[in-house]
Amino acid sequence: MITKKISITIILVLIIIGNIFSQESIYLEKIFKADAQFHYKNFEIAENLFSEAINIKNNNALIYIKRGNCFLAQRNYDKAIKDYKSAILLKNNIAIYKIARTYSLANNSVKACEYLNKYLKTKGKFSQSEIKMDTAFSNIENTKEWNNLWRNEFYSSYEKALEEAKYQMFRDKDEEALVIVNKILSKNKKRHEALEIRGDILIKFKDYKAAAKNYSEAYKIKSRNSNYIKKAGDAYFLAKKYKNALESYNTYLKQSPSDISIFHKKTLCLYKLNNLVEANNTLNLYLKYYTKDFEALLLSSKINYGLKEYFTALEKINVCIENDKNNIEYYVLRGDIYSSTDNFENAKNDYAMALDLNPKMPEVYYKRGIAKIKLHDSKGACSDWHKAKRGGYHKAADYIEKHCKNNK
Repeated sequence: MITKKISITIILVLIIIGNIFSQESIYLEKIFKADAQFHYKNFEIAENLFSEAINIKNNNALIYIKRGNCFLAQRNYDKAIKDYKSAILLKNNIAIYKIARTYSLANNSVKACEYLNKYLKTKGKFSQSEIKMDTAFSNIENTKEWNNLWRNEFYSSYEKALEEAKYQMFRDKDEEALVIVNKILSKNKKRHEALEIRGDILIKFKDYKAAAKNYSEAYKIKSRNSNYIKKAGDAYFLAKKYKNALESYNTYLKQSPSDISIFHKKTLCLYKLNNLVEANNTLNLYLKYYTKDFEALLLSSKINYGLKEYFTALEKINVCIENDKNNIEYYVLRGDIYSSTDNFENAKNDYAMALDLNPKMPEVYYKRGIAKIKLHDSKGACSDWHKAKRGGYHKAADYIEKHCKNNK
């Protein structure tokens, strides 16, 4: 009897756990769809999907902000403000700046300056120049409330130094900017905002590995700011440290699991690491929602090609070509797919199309030469291989030696 009760209890617990995971899956699905619809400017559809997500789980401040952004895009300022205020109830100060902007767009200078005043008393705020350049405030910049607001002093000497560094970067005076942040960090190496700016400067210097180190250090100090580790991932990718980039993106996703846009970047790392199966699964999830991202669709076709899934690869690259008939990379990839399936006539034609668009591609001459020799056009093949060799693609030399003794 006791054993039976234990079994029933275990079954009930498993059912409850299953329901929780199922609800979480549905919740994330709503957010993924909503983000994609917002990206494609289908704001009303996105708004409804975010509402469905909130009905499942109403304790995520970020989702209220995202729905508020949908209302804002539709110029429904009252509903946008209501959602931003709901977000603040869940996470203090998270949407104060958005409320100030929205009141300004609604031409309510009193409320806009009231909330901007609150925002300016928080840490990690935008610089004065960034706020004054925000076009959302152009409606109220000549009002007495706006002028009175800026008579107050809101920025510390540290914050002013950060602003000066950003200003020097804006002027492309990156050496001067670096001197400023180095001086800040020599006094206090835990200034994460300064580390981020130094990372941004190093990106401009193309010292990507050092930039990644700065972003990673900033994240260690302020781990709540997941944007730091995402920027570290981007820097590692530029440094061709794909394993480090992948680790950074995975860390970011643990904090921001609903940001499916990062899946494209994650897939690029997996592709570079030749983990094609996981890359395929990751990118297919992304493409489920971002159906018009042709850069991602091209990558997906390359992955399918690498997995020898030629029919699927061909379907995807055909969609890409239908969208843009002047993209050289599309024709080269489709030529490669046709060559791998022994369809050498179509391969030759696609390589020819690519060369019409850009005749300075020695590797493509080499590939077209292979297609031509398969079609028993040795003269045409040798002509292409000689062009490839003259262009610096020395792999063609072996084919010239083998096939072109009588076609010099």
